[in-house]
Amino acid sequence: MSSLKARLKAQSARLAPAVQRLAAGAKSQKQVTTVTTTTKKKKQQQQQMKKQKRKRSEQDGGDRKRSKPNASARAATQKSSETMVKKKKKRHMSELQQSMQAKLSGAQFRWLNERLYTCTGSEALKMFQEDPAHFAAYHRGFRSQASKWPFNPNDEFIAFLRARPKLVVGDFGCGDAKIQQSVPNKVHSFDLVAANEHVIACDMANVPLGDRCLDVAVFSLSLMGTDYDKFLREAHRTLKVGGQLKVAEVESRFESHAGQRQFVDAVCSLGFRVTKHKQYGKMFVMFDFVKVPKGKTHKKKKNNKQGGSAAASTNAFPILKSTRYKKR
Repeated sequence: MSSLKARLKAQSARLAPAVQRLAAGAKSQKQVTTVTTTTKKKKQQQQQMKKQKRKRSEQDGGDRKRSKPNASARAATQKSSETMVKKKKKRHMSELQQSMQAKLSGAQFRWLNERLYTCTGSEALKMFQEDPAHFAAYHRGFRSQASKWPFNPNDEFIAFLRARPKLVVGDFGCGDAKIQQSVPNKVHSFDLVAANEHVIACDMANVPLGDRCLDVAVFSLSLMGTDYDKFLREAHRTLKVGGQLKVAEVESRFESHAGQRQFVDAVCSLGFRVTKHKQYGKMFVMFDFVKVPKGKTHKKKKNNKQGGSAAASTNAFPILKSTRYKKR
C-alpha cells in the first residue's frame, strides 16, 4: 500500500509541470479571446460613430443647400422679383397713362402697317434691317389685332398641312413661323426679319430656294407692298408643276368682286389655274391655285391686232388697298 502511494506521488510530481503549462496556456487563450472581443467591440463602436457622423454631415449639407439656393435658383428668384416689380409699377400707372401708352403703341402699328403697304418689298427689307425694333412693334400690334378675329387663316392652312405631312411648304411672310411650329411638314419660313430661329430673313421676291422644290406656297395676309406680284412670281419659280399656291387676304383690300376676279386672272397669267375662290365670313377671302405646265393657263389668250398677247394689258395685277385697322 505504501509502495502504491509512493508511485502515485512520484507520478503526480512528474505531471505537475505539464498541468501548470496547460493552466498557463488556458489562461493565455482566455486573455487573447478577451482582447479580441474587446477589439471587435471597439471597431464596431468606431464604425457606428462614423455612420452617425456621416449622417449628421449629410443632414447639415442638405440644410445648407435648402438655406443657400444654387445660382440658377437665385437667378429665378431675382427674375421673379423683377417681374413683380414691373407688375407693381404697371399697377401704379394711372388709367390715363395706360390709355396713352396703348394709343401710342396702336398709332405706331398703324403707321408701320400703312408704310408696308405703300413701299416695295426691298424698301421694307431695308427699313427693318436698319431698325429691327420696327418689326417687333409691328408684330406685337398684329398679334393684338389677330387675337380679336373670329377666324385666323393660319388655322385653315395648318389643318390642310397636318392632313398631308409629306408636302414641302414655303411660308412667304411667315411672321413668327406659327405654321412651321404647328405641322409635321418640312416648312421653309421667310420674312423680312428673323423673329426666331425658324425664320429665314430675306426679300420674298428672292428667296434662297432652287427651282421647282416646293409642293405648297402659302401667303397668309402677306401680299404687302406695291410690287407684291414679284412675290407671286417667286412662288411660281419655286413650286413644282402641280404644286399649290394658297393665298389668304383681307376682303376689304380688293376694290370689289371685280377686283378679286382681276386678281385671279393676273395670278393665272403667271402659269396657274384657280381651284378655289371662297369668302370666309365678312373679313377674309381665300384663293387656291395649281401650277400648270408651261404654256397652259386657265383660259385661252386672245391675240391683239399686232399678233401679240393681250395678257399684259388685261391681266395686270390690281392695286390692293391698305388694311385699315380700327383704333382701339
